[in-house]
Amino acid sequence: LFSQLEWADTSDPGQLVQNWARASAGQDGLKERVVTHFLTAMQSPEILDGLKKPEGRTILWREKPFDTVVNGQWIAGQFDRVVIRCDEHGGMVSAVIQDFKSNRIDSPSDLDRLVADYAGQMDLYAASLATITGIDPRNIEKHLLFTAVGRMVRV
Repeated sequence: LFSQLEWADTSDPGQLVQNWARASAGQDGLKERVVTHFLTAMQSPEILDGLKKPEGRTILWREKPFDTVVNGQWIAGQFDRVVIRCDEHGGMVSAVIQDFKSNRIDSPSDLDRLVADYAGQMDLYAASLATITGIDPRNIEKHLLFTAVGRMVRV
């Protein structure tokens, strides 16, 4: 469902759910849990704010696969979501990598542990994005969106 969302301030979550439910072959109980999870996350101010369309020229990648070499290491993966900001000439100048995580989180220490666990993955994603786009790595933000608890954490 999140992969189908363009911008939180211009998309209708209810319509996304209807379209997804018709096309999904999942079992009804699982589909209901997925829908509830998505709709609950879409009520979180942090999640909504992170998924709004930014001002200015942007490029949005959703579920974008990549293969690249960073420091002699082959890296293959898939970005959940990348928002690329462009200058007035269309040149890519900065980006935000957003990775959705549906982990169950029972305490603040769980959240801290998960952020630390995912930091390496996000660093690889940022290095890969910098290599692919030519954006200065200092201009790439990394955000984890913990959908089960409605939190967006900058890594």
